[in-house]
Amino acid sequence: ASEKLFGAHDFKDAIACYQVVVKIDPSTAKELEQEIELLEKVQRYVANAREQGVSEESLVITLDALGVFACS
Repeated sequence: ASEKLFGAHDFKDAIACYQVVVKIDPSTAKELEQEIELLEKVQRYVANAREQGVSEESLVITLDALGVFACS
């Protein structure tokens, strides 16, 4: 589920989804910690870019080029 949210650029909900998985199965914490951290960084980047007037198209192109949407 979180991969679909991640791909749809719904970072806040994807983060929450991963956090629920960690609460349900704490053994996933180490594995998902990096995913959560990446999503939080991307969310901050997107918010800052939007505040500076960067277009959604430019954001998607940039994040895609960086491989952000290539979920593991």
